[in-house]
Amino acid sequence: MDFEQLTKYIRKQGCRVRIWNSRKYIDGAAGNFDITSHGPLINVATRQETLKKNTETLLHEYGHFLQYKDGMFETMDVICPYAQIHDDWINGRIELCEVAKTATRNTMLFVEWGAEMRAYKAGAKLHIKKFDPMHYLRGAMSYMICIKWSWENRLDWKRCLNRKFIKNPHIYTNKELFAPLTDEEKKLIRHIKK
Repeated sequence: MDFEQLTKYIRKQGCRVRIWNSRKYIDGAAGNFDITSHGPLINVATRQETLKKNTETLLHEYGHFLQYKDGMFETMDVICPYAQIHDDWINGRIELCEVAKTATRNTMLFVEWGAEMRAYKAGAKLHIKKFDPMHYLRGAMSYMICIKWSWENRLDWKRCLNRKFIKNPHIYTNKELFAPLTDEEKKLIRHIKK
């Protein structure tokens, strides 16, 4: 299954997919998943990206769609609108006590890692062309480290430049996922200064 076939497959699953060939980013990201008044929607920006990267982005957003289909998002924004809280906190619009900060951080990690694991499994199950499970897992773990770094440094996770730095990827345990950044992980992060 190639990128186009994957797009058609996702549409048949009940999710609209919009491919933005003229854009590099959509709201600062390579892709996003949204629940609109017309139903679920995946956006993927494809300008200046490799087909492999576009496919991985589409798979990740498909992972969010699978979470939606499982009923995960029905109350998620009511319980913890983590993306909005993160953005408001990073930009100084709100302050968070340590308990709220940790709870929101862990919610973000839980949701994003859940999407990554669904995408990881779908990539193998659907026989995606040029899908390398270890490469995908390495990127997924790097993404989690960038999210942790973001919460520890009060900077946007998108400021992490190096996102493929895990040499021996594995599936995180909950303990590893929710743990603070290790000294080894901190050494792997390259970022843009404030």
